[in-house]
Amino acid sequence: MHLYGKYKGKLLVATAQDRNDECSPIAFAIVEGETLEAWDYFLVNIRAHVTEMSNICLISDNHRSIISAVENNRNWLPPNAYHVFCIRHIASNFNQKFRNEDLKRTLKNLGYTPAMVDFERGLARFRETSPQIAEWIDAIPKEKWSRAYVVERRRYMHMTTNLAESVNTVLKGARNIPITALIKHTYSRLVHYFVTRGTSVDISIRIPNQVFEHHTKSIQILTGKKVYNGYK
Repeated sequence: MHLYGKYKGKLLVATAQDRNDECSPIAFAIVEGETLEAWDYFLVNIRAHVTEMSNICLISDNHRSIISAVENNRNWLPPNAYHVFCIRHIASNFNQKFRNEDLKRTLKNLGYTPAMVDFERGLARFRETSPQIAEWIDAIPKEKWSRAYVVERRRYMHMTTNLAESVNTVLKGARNIPITALIKHTYSRLVHYFVTRGTSVDISIRIPNQVFEHHTKSIQILTGKKVYNGYK
């Protein structure tokens, strides 16, 4: 998210989804720009301080700095994590280059096509449009943007970065305020979501004791309140 106040820069936010299908921001950082160093710093610290889980699906746009940061960190490579692209961003990038709304919609539909046979048939027609378009789409690995070439559980039914866009909308009004105030505002939002979503999670889901203890301690640290069985 672009910052527009006195101090320019970018607000990076990582967003996840819980078992109640609620999205919550799990980490944020203010950096000078979307550089390799910034994304590398962000992704390394998410692994160091937020989660060590394997089989994570990381969905982003196909920004070169993000791709390089992922490739430089084995903790974000298979089998620890699977990096894929947002189909909406892929389609938007295509339209910016070729200025064709109809083909943009076709490309998005291709991304969502689950059957490999149907996908390959549609992709062949798409590539026949022009040699330039065929070269452009061939440069993006199919497993990065198509549902047909990704094992379903690896994307967890998500094809876009809409979760992150939702959080960006919530924080949109904070883009013009000073850095210190922005950090306080963003932090308070994260605490609010963490506590409310954490206490309302489906109690029928069994959570390992170690994970449960970690999260309850975190809630207690953030709120200063005693936690019993996951509730304040």
